[in-house]
Amino acid sequence: MVDATAILPEDRVVIRAGIQSRKAALHALAEILSTGTNRLGYREIFFALEEREQQASTVLDELPIAIPHCRLTQCEETLAALMLVRGEGVLFGHNRVQLFYATCVPDSDARTAALFLQSIVKILSINDNVTDLLTQVDALALHRVFHTQLNSLKSA
Repeated sequence: MVDATAILPEDRVVIRAGIQSRKAALHALAEILSTGTNRLGYREIFFALEEREQQASTVLDELPIAIPHCRLTQCEETLAALMLVRGEGVLFGHNRVQLFYATCVPDSDARTAALFLQSIVKILSINDNVTDLLTQVDALALHRVFHTQLNSLKSA
């Protein structure tokens, strides 16, 4: 199983304001995902996220949540980012999105990453969890609440 703490450290959890477009959101996520990596630049990640998003929207039904993700050969380890957008959120297709959970995974680890994404979707499909995440006022609290929710899913 993927170690959520390792792939989503505190420095990849952010709260932002003023992001107006899908492209700007994906750009911000790519920059966050590339933090601390030597082999991947944010442009590679951005283009991969953009390409995946064009294939099919990653918005979760009627929720204000999107899970953009991509696979890259150059990616050596699974990377994750969590971004909360203040205000009305970002228009993704017909939905306004406020919470983004983004991942970039190595091609060789696609199955494990897919199973982990299923866990993330379970967490984010629970209304109380979504409310808790959307109401956090700082990134450290957002990080803590998300990991608490993930750990409660593991113990259930």
